[in-house]
Amino acid sequence: MRLSPPGPVEDVVELATAVGTSIRLYLDQSGGAFQTSVTASTDEALWLAPVFPTHGNLVLERLLPRVRLELLFGGLPHVGECRVLAATNQGILVEKPRDLERVQRRRYLRVPAPSGLELRIQAGAALLSRTVLDVSGGGCAVRGEPGDERLAFGQAVDFVHLPVGPPPGILTSATVKRVATQEGRHGESTVVGLQFDELSAADRCRLISWVTETERGQLRLRALDRPRLVPDAIVLLHDDAVGVRLKPGGRLSLAGIFVTRNPGDDDLVHGEMHPSVELRLGGERVLRTVARVEVIEGEEQVFLRFTDLDPAQRARLAEQLQR
Repeated sequence: MRLSPPGPVEDVVELATAVGTSIRLYLDQSGGAFQTSVTASTDEALWLAPVFPTHGNLVLERLLPRVRLELLFGGLPHVGECRVLAATNQGILVEKPRDLERVQRRRYLRVPAPSGLELRIQAGAALLSRTVLDVSGGGCAVRGEPGDERLAFGQAVDFVHLPVGPPPGILTSATVKRVATQEGRHGESTVVGLQFDELSAADRCRLISWVTETERGQLRLRALDRPRLVPDAIVLLHDDAVGVRLKPGGRLSLAGIFVTRNPGDDDLVHGEMHPSVELRLGGERVLRTVARVEVIEGEEQVFLRFTDLDPAQRARLAEQLQR
């Protein structure tokens, strides 16, 4: 995400990344955070001290990821994005961020929105529907459309309907407090942040309660995404040409299962798709789905990633994992 702060961007970046500045680095995918500081600066790059905790240096060396960096400037937190160029035991070399965004600390907890949640918006004479990206006790963010003047920064919105919590949901007015361009897996998209203006105390309480329960559910599902050892797990690979092949199962998660690859096996090739994979636990069939083979460096077993679970299968697998 790139938002230019007031004043010359280059001056802000140069002053904020001076030698000695403390920085936290956040990994995009895992959410890991590491503490470091600026040891040297050029026009194009920053040298950072080895990070703490120390295992982060190895993580950064192996991944060379894009990272989000957070620092204080003028007593206020600022964030920017950059790529790790090199990581050694002497320190970390990163791109100098092109701009920094001042962070407004949130008053309310924010959670990613469930898939399919839509915000109904009455903007003047127009009735709009926008996909909700996240929700907090004070508002929500939606996916906007480039050049949409009806949801421009500072625009007052007469009426919004957020269908969460007890029916009919949240009915209120709102103000556009943020419009930003965000890069994602499908390219750039516009994010519009809306602040709810006239929530009653009861509605605010219901919204905060829904956000809290949603976060708890997401945390429970996230825990199920971490592979855990499940006894008596076997995987059957169904193939019309060669019949059924049995593979002993190991660690299982909502994402997939690790299976043992015997010497000479040629049916578990990295990237290969298996159209009919059956998972059995304790002799009972749990699901049958499509899976992709992933050979992970350092792992003795091969990971079969489930790629086509329907909601019922996912719920059944989650139930098994919680036993």
